[in-house]
Amino acid sequence: MRNHLLSGILGLILVFTNAVFAQEKSEQVLFNVTVTNKKGEWINGLKAENFKIYDEKKLQPITFFSTEDVPVSIGILVDRSESVGNSKLSVIQQGLTSFVNKSNPQNEYFLMTFNANQELLLDYTQGNDVILKTIEKLPATALQGNTKFYDALQTALEKISKAKNEKKVLLIISDAMDNESKNDFGDIKKSIKLSNVMIYSLNIMDGRDSATQTGSIAQAFSDEISKLSGGKSYFPESHKDAVKFLFQTAEELRNQYVIGFKAAEKTDKEQWHDVEIKVEVPKSSGNVGKVNVRTRKTYYLKAKGN
Repeated sequence: MRNHLLSGILGLILVFTNAVFAQEKSEQVLFNVTVTNKKGEWINGLKAENFKIYDEKKLQPITFFSTEDVPVSIGILVDRSESVGNSKLSVIQQGLTSFVNKSNPQNEYFLMTFNANQELLLDYTQGNDVILKTIEKLPATALQGNTKFYDALQTALEKISKAKNEKKVLLIISDAMDNESKNDFGDIKKSIKLSNVMIYSLNIMDGRDSATQTGSIAQAFSDEISKLSGGKSYFPESHKDAVKFLFQTAEELRNQYVIGFKAAEKTDKEQWHDVEIKVEVPKSSGNVGKVNVRTRKTYYLKAKGN
């Protein structure tokens, strides 16, 4: 009897160990994918068989596919430094109101402002009423002082990465200029690649700033972090354009595909894997022309035991 019991225990331990090992080898990696035609219109109605995923150029079987309009955890980061200016406050409020009203009502939000300092105006809250009231009370800009954009972005990334929903977004409204942060682009880039957070950036910059070297660097930074995350950056030509971008971003988040596959086996060293997702639109969808696929391009694979 004792030998049978011991054998059973050892069998359970063996099964449990193998299960953990299998899980460690085959974690699922999820990608939020936006598919548009040459006009920028969303291509809906695609199925899993219309997608191909390549991990380090090797075709992978799709293990997860969804088009569901799921709740999203959204962090809103608003620049209230002198360079942004109070003249843009009303359009920021109008655009954010449009964004929230168009979004999934089950989304959760936090809202943080920054200049030389950071202020969390609203911690994670579900439902539209509270976030809309907070938007109405956005503070005026600082009259002077430095801007710590990178530091605020790092704080926001750390916060949104811990959100409850699988789908996470950071919405940035800023001119992306920085002159005093401790963090640099390398720090931000690594955090983005680790976080699986999509970044959408509305770049509100005066024409005179965009023509400077500092302005050019800021624009390049904004483009890079959005592209790296599978999101989008936009430089509006008018207040109307700014509001339209935020409205369309809310629509986009509700019209994305979520696609997953089993990650590569872990090794003794951490690894970054390059991923490419291709789409073959069926003939039944008509002639949509050139198809644009936007998603993140990499995923992080921890070392064994981590």
